[in-house]
Parts: sequence; C-alpha cells; structure tokens
Amino acid sequence: MLDDDRMVSLPVYLTRGMLSAQINLNNKYLHLSIEKFNDSWLWNKAYWTIKITNSNYNDLTVYYNSKMCYTADAKDWQKLKDINEITVGARSSVNVNIYQNLSATSVATSFLSDGYRFVTYGTELSKVDFTIVNGNNKVAL
Repeated sequence: MLDDDRMVSLPVYLTRGMLSAQINLNNKYLHLSIEKFNDSWLWNKAYWTIKITNSNYNDLTVYYNSKMCYTADAKDWQKLKDINEITVGARSSVNVNIYQNLSATSVATSFLSDGYRFVTYGTELSKVDFTIVNGNNKVAL
C-alpha cells in the first residue's frame, strides 16, 4: 500500500462532454548518489561530490547543507547553518560539494512544495564503494 507521500494525484475534469484527467507526478523526493570523495590531510578541506537528481517534471530550487551534518538534523532539517541553494532542472542532476564537518556523517537536501519541505538526506557514505543510503522526510512549514 502506498502512503500519501507517494500517491499520484488524479484530478478529473469534464470539458465539452469529454472526461480528462491531469496527473500530478511532482513532489517526488530527490535522489542522492556519490560521484567522488576528495581527501585532504586537513580535515575541513576533504569533501564529497554528491549528485542530486530531480525526477520531477519541473525545475526545483534545491537547498543543501554545504557541510556534513548529524542524521537527526538532516532528517528534520534543523540546526543546519551552512545552507546553499541551486536550481536543478526537470528530470536532471547537478553535482555539489559537501565538506567534512568534525564527526558529522550525513548530507541534507530539500525543496519546498505545497506547504511542505521535502527532505532527502544521505547516511552511511562509503569511501570504498561510493554507496550512500537515502532517507526521506516531509516536514510541514
């Protein structure tokens, strides 16, 4: 069973005796993947290059924390102090650099739509095989 966050919206219209439907496929969460890790002997100079993919059918203004953060803060979009924004085209991807930050282990991204912040955060980043675990959360504004 799908939850409300993944349901497809089907408004139905009657026009000149013909029935039509408009499908709203927007508000899909973003997807994060690792492109590379740039190591440095200075802890605050090492960074991850993260690919942010927008599978929606419209351009999005995406917000991301430019430093690693704690998972709970990423999930709930709280206590983030290094927020940048970038436009991600419809059905396309962009790369951003996320810098190491002490013991923090997660990355945070989001976009705004219909009175909500749709958060996608990444945990368990691996320097070995470049895997990342994506999590999603919908936060009321």
